[in-house]
Amino acid sequence: MDEHDHECPYCDDMHYSSPEDEEDYQKRDFTQTYSVFQSERLHRMSKEQLICAYQLLEHRVESLKTKLNEILKEKLEKRRWAWGRTDFPFPIHFLSNRRE
Repeated sequence: MDEHDHECPYCDDMHYSSPEDEEDYQKRDFTQTYSVFQSERLHRMSKEQLICAYQLLEHRVESLKTKLNEILKEKLEKRRWAWGRTDFPFPIHFLSNRRE
């Protein structure tokens, strides 16, 4: 008799899940719940509130771009110094803080 041949009313509900599976499920569930909450929150906002929120996000993105560029420039300079080179394989102008 195969182990799957028996009838048990609770067998369908009893599944082994590894800790990784449980963690993945929790992450997906949190992401989905958070997304629904955010969507509902945005729907309740007035036009003025949405514009303000957008402007805050825009400012935050620019701030993060600036910070990232500073970090990348610092890493580039450290590599140049460590390798004793000034002719790095890619131009530094890609790090500029330009809007796209």
